[in-house]
Amino acid sequence: GYFAEMIDAAKVAPGKQFFVTETGYNTGTSDSGHPRVSASAAAKYAPRLFLENFNRGILRSFWYELFNLGTGGDQESNFGLLNNDGSYKPQGTAVRNLTTLLKEATYDSTNRRWVAP
Repeated sequence: GYFAEMIDAAKVAPGKQFFVTETGYNTGTSDSGHPRVSASAAAKYAPRLFLENFNRGILRSFWYELFNLGTGGDQESNFGLLNNDGSYKPQGTAVRNLTTLLKEATYDSTNRRWVAP
């Protein structure tokens, strides 16, 4: 996983901030290239992914992708938090619920902690 890559990157660029891009789960019907998970599993994994990244010092993680690219079963069409019609997928609802719970807190970057209002 990318946590092993973080260790390698820290050797090359010590003290630099890490960002995670294009992360997420394939909920399509094809496993080729990206193993698929069920929609209910993705709903459980999605908040955990963001929280685990944060716990490891990654302050910004970017989901691949906001909307499903299409309706097909191919691997690149089903990573979205939302269906291509704009409706929430279970993983999108889970992430929305997580951000709703955290929305009033602010991050104190000096002390590296979340502060309640």
